[in-house]
Amino acid sequence: MFRRYVHVVRPLLIQRWCIISEPEDPLWLRFDGQPQDKIGKLITAYFKENSSLHMTSTNIRAMVEMAAEDMKNSGKMTMQDREAVANTSGHRYEYYDRY
Repeated sequence: MFRRYVHVVRPLLIQRWCIISEPEDPLWLRFDGQPQDKIGKLITAYFKENSSLHMTSTNIRAMVEMAAEDMKNSGKMTMQDREAVANTSGHRYEYYDRY
């Protein structure tokens, strides 16, 4: 679903609203081309509607962090890759390493 958004939906929104996309632009856009800043609520609503799970963006971030740490420990991911995963969620790897 994420891949479909990134490769199909987002480019259509950018084209529809004549947005000049820059690498630092927000990933998530509303239907009107404006940045979507309430992703957490949308994630929770999606999972509530489509499954019996109560899932939040924090839950997903934690699962990604645990999977990345397992991959690093098993040699499937380099330390540089592991740090990049941590940095995408707005924290430095040292933060996750402590907790």
